[in-house]
Amino acid sequence: AIREGEVPGIHTVKYKSEVDEITIHHSAKSRDGLALGAIIA
Repeated sequence: AIREGEVPGIHTVKYKSEVDEITIHHSAKSRDGLALGAIIA
């Protein structure tokens, strides 16, 4: 995860094989969701 300046959070998960690559990318627009997740946990 990267949290710098005005960017609340960027997360990228990659699966690579010899023939394919799958990437899932999440960009948070605010820290509200991150805070809610911390409270619920």
